Amino acid sequence: MELNRKNLLEYADFDKFDYVMNSINPDKILQIESNEPEGSENDEKAMITENFKARAILRDVKDNPVWNTLPGISNAAQFPLEERFEGAEIVISRKTYADQKTFYKFSHDNQIIGWISEEAVELLPDSIIYEKEVDKIARLVRPRSNYIWSLPYKVEETYKVSGSHDFKGIIVKVDREAKTQHSIYSRISVKDKIIGWIDKFCFIRA
Repeated sequence: MELNRKNLLEYADFDKFDYVMNSINPDKILQIESNEPEGSENDEKAMITENFKARAILRDVKDNPVWNTLPGISNAAQFPLEERFEGAEIVISRKTYADQKTFYKFSHDNQIIGWISEEAVELLPDSIIYEKEVDKIARLVRPRSNYIWSLPYKVEETYKVSGSHDFKGIIVKVDREAKTQHSIYSRISVKDKIIGWIDKFCFIRA
């Protein structure tokens, strides 16, 4: 049975689905011994990587091969991308630094491809995966470094409205929610005045 990850984006981030059906290793499942060297998974965890969620366009793919895993670790190998990837839109889930360069882990059509140099990547604004009307009352309890935006964070034409510390502990009304590549954002208002959009995880239900 094929898992429809595209539909599941509404409920969880894409990078939670890190495997495809044709990548299942029957030898590993059946505990058959292999002569392949071990440790690549541990090597990848040992390298410094960070979450980095973004949309992007691929450029100059002929001059920028893809790594099947983090460059510089055991078993890392390069492979060329087909011409059809030139100008293709991708989704980035992580980034790392190696050989004084930045590399991004990316997927295309809901399948993880590998790691590619920043030289082949043109970052795009976030897009709205879904947006819906809601009717909630909440209290802002975790402002931290979260700002209030005119539109959900990172989408095209959004701008910073204000910080959120002044609203800590205040009861707000939430009338819309939108999911992007980064998070889920809520549009808040106070005394019928719309303030802007902020990460929904700053709130608790009032």
